[in-house]
Amino acid sequence: MNATASSGDATTPAAGKRTNPILRWTGRILLGLLALIVVLVASGASYEAIMAAGDASRYPARGQRVDVGGYRLHISCIGDGSPTVVLDAGRVDSRSIRA
Repeated sequence: MNATASSGDATTPAAGKRTNPILRWTGRILLGLLALIVVLVASGASYEAIMAAGDASRYPARGQRVDVGGYRLHISCIGDGSPTVVLDAGRVDSRSIRA
């Protein structure tokens, strides 16, 4: 009374694990595209980091850095005489710009 399933029987667990080949290839393609995106992002970030480090030495800023209350600020003094004009680059907010 001991019944065992044969290898060709449709009720075996191996027969139920067959997947649709279209779904399998779609998954592989999507996984490949995801890997490509990850590689492109990583290479772009690496390129930007390397170029940014080189730009500091290739294009040094004019003027000098001074200590003002514990902060290192860049100052570029041009000309002499009076009145003294101070130009400060501030943050641009799109809400503050009126058309």
